[in-house]
Amino acid sequence: MSKRKKVFRPLVWIILLTMVVLLSLVVRKHHRTIYREVRKVYHNMATHERSTPPKKLRPSLALGVAVPSDYHVFGLDVSRHQGKIDWKKLSKFSFEGYKFEFVYIKASEGKSWVDRKFDYNWQKAKKYNILRGAYHFYRPKVNSTIQMENFISVVDMQKGDLPPVLDVEVESSLSKSKYREGVLNCLKIMETTYGIQPIVYTNQQLYREYFKHKSFEKYHFWISRLKSSPPRMDNWLFWQFTYEGVISGSNEYVDINVFNGDITQLKSLTKK
Repeated sequence: MSKRKKVFRPLVWIILLTMVVLLSLVVRKHHRTIYREVRKVYHNMATHERSTPPKKLRPSLALGVAVPSDYHVFGLDVSRHQGKIDWKKLSKFSFEGYKFEFVYIKASEGKSWVDRKFDYNWQKAKKYNILRGAYHFYRPKVNSTIQMENFISVVDMQKGDLPPVLDVEVESSLSKSKYREGVLNCLKIMETTYGIQPIVYTNQQLYREYFKHKSFEKYHFWISRLKSSPPRMDNWLFWQFTYEGVISGSNEYVDINVFNGDITQLKSLTKK
């Protein structure tokens, strides 16, 4: 019996070690695909509403997804997860007679993290005449003033740029009042620094839980709602309707958004 144990145990460890190595190789090779699938699960949980029947959607073979038919100004939001974007190709890409008129680019996150593709994307969007804006990914339990110091150190807004965006999509054990307090401080600092009223990005569930409140009545919202119908609120500016768009210029899926207005109204929001 003791002899069998001595033979069996090394074999078990060899098998386990082999499995761990193989799993790590798979994760390394397919990490972006795994990220997309995890993100999909998160969004589905965060927006756990009843599915609505398809309404006023038109298929787009160019994009690989159906797009809302009642809106005519489309844009993207991008980050390092899209890799090195070919902005020349992206600027020429069209679908159903439309082009991408705007793009929001991730700049920073939390107290010190900076997106390594921000500078490249920021300059290229300007070069190819796509209206650009920058966003910061908000961490509820990190000092809000320090987070804004991080964002401001990265983003130099110029005339013609879209308002800055605070990306708020992380739930927290903080009280609602503390949560709102941090978000409001960020928005105030953004507005004071850049001289333009910022926009809040969030999903439908967090909007109802935290931001359907008198403290946020003056702000406009960019809502992630992966449904066939638009956000269930009045003061939305942008609607992120998919994160599985396929476009020229990027080998990764992209998030696609519509603006709640025409191109003249969109340009009127830019920094003067």
